[in-house]
Amino acid sequence: MISKPRLSTVSFFILFLLSLGLLTTSQLAHLLGNREVAVGLGLGAMGVAWVLIVRLEKANLLSWPVLFATFFVAYVGSPTLEALLGVSPSHGEILGMIIQSQELPLEEIAFLGGVSLVAFAFGLGSWYALPFIKPRVKLFAKGEYVREASSFYWVGVGALLLGLALMLYDMTRVGGLQGLLTPRVERLYGLATTRGSLPAAPLVFAGMALAIVGWSSGRHRFIRGLLLGLLLFGWVAYLLIQGDRRFILYTLLVALGSFFIVRGATLRLSWSAFLAFFGLYILSSFFGGIRWLFTPLLQGSLSLGEAFAWVSENVSWSWFTPSSTEFMGPYTTLVFTLTDPAWWSTTQAPLGGYSYLFSLPNLLPRSLYPGDKWQTLGFQFSDYIYTNYLAPYFGAPVGFGLSPLAEAVLNFGRGFWAPLPLFFILGWVSGCLGSCASRRPLPWGIVYALLLPQAFNLNRIDLAWSFQEAVYYAITGLVLLAGVRLLLKPRSLKEGERGL
Repeated sequence: MISKPRLSTVSFFILFLLSLGLLTTSQLAHLLGNREVAVGLGLGAMGVAWVLIVRLEKANLLSWPVLFATFFVAYVGSPTLEALLGVSPSHGEILGMIIQSQELPLEEIAFLGGVSLVAFAFGLGSWYALPFIKPRVKLFAKGEYVREASSFYWVGVGALLLGLALMLYDMTRVGGLQGLLTPRVERLYGLATTRGSLPAAPLVFAGMALAIVGWSSGRHRFIRGLLLGLLLFGWVAYLLIQGDRRFILYTLLVALGSFFIVRGATLRLSWSAFLAFFGLYILSSFFGGIRWLFTPLLQGSLSLGEAFAWVSENVSWSWFTPSSTEFMGPYTTLVFTLTDPAWWSTTQAPLGGYSYLFSLPNLLPRSLYPGDKWQTLGFQFSDYIYTNYLAPYFGAPVGFGLSPLAEAVLNFGRGFWAPLPLFFILGWVSGCLGSCASRRPLPWGIVYALLLPQAFNLNRIDLAWSFQEAVYYAITGLVLLAGVRLLLKPRSLKEGERGL
C-alpha cells in the first residue's frame, strides 16, 4: 500500500521560514541586550525545526532523523531551558566546580542549536524533494519477511553468543571478571586505552537484530523466544552491573528497530509512547544516581540496607533534571568551547574539518593503526579537565563526551556557518538511509536498525568514534546476512523470490 505524502511543499516552507524568522529575531534580541528573549527565540527555532523533522518522518519514533533531533533537543535545548528558567539544582561537587567556573553563553548556544537543527531539517527535506524519491511502499505482507526464519535466528543467536564470549574475554585485559568490581571510571578508562580490543559489541547487536527478525517471523516462537530472552536477560544484567546505560539504550533501539523496520511497521509518536519514553528517562536518571553503589555492593564493603539508606537520604528531584543527568557532560564541552580560550588553544582550533576527516583513518583499530592515533577532541577535553580540575579527585581522566556543536565550532569557528555542513549532510544522508530501508528491508532494514543507536551517540561523542561504530556494526550485520545467504544457497528456492 502506498503511503500518504509526508508533508506538502507549502507546509515545509512555512515551518522552515518560521524557524529562520525566529533565528533572525533571536539575533536582533541579542544585539539589543534582551538575553531572555534571545534564548527563548533560539529555543523556539529549535522546537519548530524538531516539529518539521517529525512531520517529514510522519511521527515515526524509530526514524533516525526523529531520534537524532529528539536527542539533540535533549542534550542542547533542555539544559539551556533549565538555565533560562533559573533552575539551579546541585550538579554534584565536581561537576558544579567545573561548570560554575564558566559563564553560560545561553544566547549563543540556543542560536547555534537552532541553526543546527534547521540545517538538519533542510538537508532531510532536500532528500525527499528529489524527483526520483517515491513514496514508501510496503514490500512484504504478513509472513513473508524472511525466506527461512530459522537461518536468521540461529545465525543471530550464534553471533550473539560469540559476542558475549568475546566481551567477557575482553574483561581479562582489565583484571578479568574481577574488573567488574573495580571503580567504574578506572574500568572504563582501562578498556578505552586497551590496544587490540575485540569486536564484541558489533557481534552482540548484529546477532541480536538477526535473531529478533528470525524469531518474529518463524515458527517455534515460544521456545526460541525463551532462549533469546534468557540471552538478552543475561546481557542486560551484565550491563546493569557495569552501570552501562549507553549499551542498554542501544539494546532497546536495535531490538525495536529490528522488530518494526524489517516488518515495514512504524512506532508512532503518541501519548502512550511519550509516557513510556518519559518513564525510561526517569529510570535512566535514577539509575545514573545509584550505579556507583553496585561496585561496593559486589565487593561486600556495602550492605544492601546501607545502600537503601543512602538512596532514601540522598535521592532528590535534582537527579532528574537535565543539568544533573547524562546531558550535562557534552553540554559542558560546548560551554568550555564557547568560553575558555585556554581550551580553544589546546586543540589548536579552528581545525578546518580535520576531526571530521579523521573519521576515515580512525576506522583502523589500534592494533592495525600505524603509530599512535591522533587524540580526538573528546579525549583531549577529558585530559584538559583532568589536568586543570579533577586530578585531586580521580586517578584517571573522566569522560565528558563531546557535543556535536562543540566539534563544529572547533572545526569552523564561532560563526553561524560552523554547524551548517555537518548537520545538512546528516539530514540528507539519514533521509537516504531511511528510503533504502523502506524499499529493501533485507538487508538495509537490518543495517538501519543497527545504525539507530548512532542517532543518540552522535549527540554525545566525536563524529570519528560514532562513524567507526556505525561502520563496524553495519559491516558485521552485512557479513551475518551473507552467512544466512550461504546457508540458504543449497536449498531449493521458489522461482521469483527476492534475494537478500
